Amino acid sequence: MSLCLLPRVIWQKIFGYLPTRNAKNICTVCKFFNNNFWENRHTLTINLDRSVTERIMPYQFGKVRELIIIRKDDVNNVKLYTWVESWPVLYRIESLSINYIGPGDCGIITVKMPHLTKINMDISTIKNYARSYEWNFLAEDLLLQIKDFSLKGLETMQRTHNLEQINHGLRNCERLRLNGIPLLADVLFASLDNVTSLELYGENVTDNTFAIVVREMPDLQELIMPRRNNDHLTNAALTHIEYLHNLKYLNISGFSSCTDIIADSIFRANPELQKVYMNGCCLLTDLTLHGVARYLPKIREISFRGCYLLTDEIFCSIAPLPLNVMNFAICL
Repeated sequence: MSLCLLPRVIWQKIFGYLPTRNAKNICTVCKFFNNNFWENRHTLTINLDRSVTERIMPYQFGKVRELIIIRKDDVNNVKLYTWVESWPVLYRIESLSINYIGPGDCGIITVKMPHLTKINMDISTIKNYARSYEWNFLAEDLLLQIKDFSLKGLETMQRTHNLEQINHGLRNCERLRLNGIPLLADVLFASLDNVTSLELYGENVTDNTFAIVVREMPDLQELIMPRRNNDHLTNAALTHIEYLHNLKYLNISGFSSCTDIIADSIFRANPELQKVYMNGCCLLTDLTLHGVARYLPKIREISFRGCYLLTDEIFCSIAPLPLNVMNFAICL
């Protein structure tokens, strides 16, 4: 009976790990499971290959609002949306994740899913689109209502008017995740001052890119920019963080040459920080943790995994802090 007291969202999380067929069989024999997962399901993951699109949509989940499409390369956009548009709830989808985009998909998404507020898409498989066909991105009217936007493969897009279209459409966006940055970064980030959470990944993120980000997004509250073997990012990028003053979450893991002086200036400029992740910043010493204790009274989570120069003395400094999570793995 104690398990039955779990909130519906927890049951949906548990059953979400099951294949759809197995989940349906379980829910068929138990009314409680059926009510808490099957009939009230909010998230649906569809693995699509050519054989699936040749069958009728098997399940009618009337309350689904988040759709995750894992699509194989052999499923063209005509087959995909001819199959999925037979699903009545498609028009009410608010969140869409799709791993493979074809040339005609964006126009169809705009028409078939007008209520989207969150999009996660991958355009990295589109090669030389400028030479082979005219590829249009999502309509600006749809982008204006997007609050959470994730895009992988942005480096494939080098046309100025396409980047301007994205920029104009994301004026109301609050959470932005980008993997791969185009050469015309100044066009992409211009005047995106409503963005409060930014994640940047990819080997072509440079110091100049981040300088533009800081200039155009002065009110950032979350910044996630792990280095991950990116030779174009140096300490020069980190020095720009001191010009931000509203950060609450900072992840700059992987900057192996980051120093105590740089970290100190970041902490002094952002006293509202609650989460700091600096894994792999192996030049940091105890002085950085002393700075955390001195400048960040609201800190809740810290992670300095792989900062092996830290010693036991740091715990004297951080003991009074209201920490919920700390990670000092691979520290001597």
